[in-house]
Amino acid sequence: MRLATTLTCLGIAFASTSGIAAPLDVDPAYGSQGVATSTVAVQPAQVGLSFQQPDGKVIVTATLGPFFGIHRLSVRRFNADGSVDTGFGENGEIGFSIGGEDTIRKIALQADGKILLAVEVIAVQAPFRNSSAIVRLTPNGALDSSFNGTGIAQVADFMGAYDLAVQQDGKILLAGSAIRLPSIIVVSTIPLPWYVTRLNADGSRDTSFNQGQSVTSRCIAFASTQLVLLVQGDGKIVVGGDKVYVSGVANPAFCIERLLPNGNPDPTGFASAVLGVNFNLQRLLEQPDGKLLAAGGAQAAFGSNGIAVARLLPDLSLDTTYGTDGKAFIPVGVPIGTIFQSLDFALARDGGLVGMGTQKASGSQSQEQPQTPVWIRLTAAGEVDAAFGALGIARGTEKQRVVGFLRDLEERWLMVSEATLPFGIVNAEITRFVGDRTDRLNVVEFYHAGLDHYFMTGNPGEAAAIDAGSAGPGWVRTGESFKGGGTNFVCRFYGSTSPGPNSHFYTVTPSECGSLKSLQKTTPATERRWNFEDLDFATTPTSGGNCPVSTVPVYRVYNNGFARGIDSNHRFSTNRAIIDQMVARGWLYEGPQMCAPQ
Repeated sequence: MRLATTLTCLGIAFASTSGIAAPLDVDPAYGSQGVATSTVAVQPAQVGLSFQQPDGKVIVTATLGPFFGIHRLSVRRFNADGSVDTGFGENGEIGFSIGGEDTIRKIALQADGKILLAVEVIAVQAPFRNSSAIVRLTPNGALDSSFNGTGIAQVADFMGAYDLAVQQDGKILLAGSAIRLPSIIVVSTIPLPWYVTRLNADGSRDTSFNQGQSVTSRCIAFASTQLVLLVQGDGKIVVGGDKVYVSGVANPAFCIERLLPNGNPDPTGFASAVLGVNFNLQRLLEQPDGKLLAAGGAQAAFGSNGIAVARLLPDLSLDTTYGTDGKAFIPVGVPIGTIFQSLDFALARDGGLVGMGTQKASGSQSQEQPQTPVWIRLTAAGEVDAAFGALGIARGTEKQRVVGFLRDLEERWLMVSEATLPFGIVNAEITRFVGDRTDRLNVVEFYHAGLDHYFMTGNPGEAAAIDAGSAGPGWVRTGESFKGGGTNFVCRFYGSTSPGPNSHFYTVTPSECGSLKSLQKTTPATERRWNFEDLDFATTPTSGGNCPVSTVPVYRVYNNGFARGIDSNHRFSTNRAIIDQMVARGWLYEGPQMCAPQ
């Protein structure tokens, strides 16, 4: 007889109290009292982009010069503890030039740890034709000669190099804007499409993608100041941009379209939505259920600045359950003489969204004035999170110049900034905050002998409640665990005591999560089905069955419950010996399903 013991979602919430760190508390374990520092150069120099690797290391770029019309591009790396990674490049930094007043626009990482940089190439010599390039560095910070022979692949079709993405097969996508116009033309006044091209892993053009040519956007009537790329779990490619100030006329909207893996347009993948505010699309984020969040800075009538977010269904139509008719605009009130400028966004563990920007002086002297970092948090429903800060908005301590925002593997928040010291010395700084982390360091495992079922959770409050018997008798810790943290959140589902399955299921695959949610909607509660409970913990998906550097595979075995006529159950472990023992018991080996930090 099957035991009726079941484990349900315990619904424990974490609140900020005197005994629990608040999101904007600085993490003193990072760098020196929460701040990591590296000297970039003596002016002229400017700190640029930032990117976090799966192993917790952080890449920060900078632009030096121009020197005789040429920029020196700099890439440096910090270790996960905030120290300078002296094994990267030369004492933590590599510098190179392409030949113009160039700028690194995007950073991406391959599964083998190699670093990709999208570079906007600004010509300084006749015929003054701007273009794009992709630079590849080895994991230890050297130009990779296996990439186009030099580590640099020029893309002459378009300029901008606004976004970069790596597919699971290692092929590289690059998005840019405009034809190769002379740099003396002001392109912001000209209606321009955007372009996407694909390179093979060796830097050559991929002839299987639109016959080796760049794909031209169907949004041909609109200019765009920034583009975003996203490779979905099913391999389809989403590219989007904003419609702003064409010929001096504001077009408060965005346009997003989807391409098939071969570069052909997806017949059902096109969206053009009016937000009612001038919009600067900065980030496309795919939720575990397959829905997309389009987020960016915005300006409403009468100059009210803030952020705007739209949520799209898998067919790219607006999800009208989000915000107001699928859209949300959150104004950020600032004192007279200052403006708010959005920087970046990240998914929150609870399915919401965290955005960051700066409050700074307006006008010609704004670059010389200190900036106040501002965080905005939205709920999963697209409303301001009233439990965060003051009505969903919180401010930090002033910095000279704030340039970036990251969410790290353990759900802490990183702020990248620039500080200019006496004698013109420019430093890059990273400040680490507690963020969403509430000591969710380990995913712990429980076992119920009567059910012969395994269960895991990344929530320490839930684990403590199970220890106290809240899930019913019989559940005990196995002593096994692995680290939480990564790029995606795991969807957790539960069946039911009856009709079942009396078990949990976990997936980090957005398409699988979305499919199970859809089945839940169409399957009556009186029939066996999986019911979505929560986003449990962060992890990193595998790429072709492989894990990125500095992560370890989390293997899965299955009790073959469906064929045996019992409730299905899975066990996850990074310990291959345990997996082999389970297989010897008759469980089915299903291979690596996710990747945990080492």
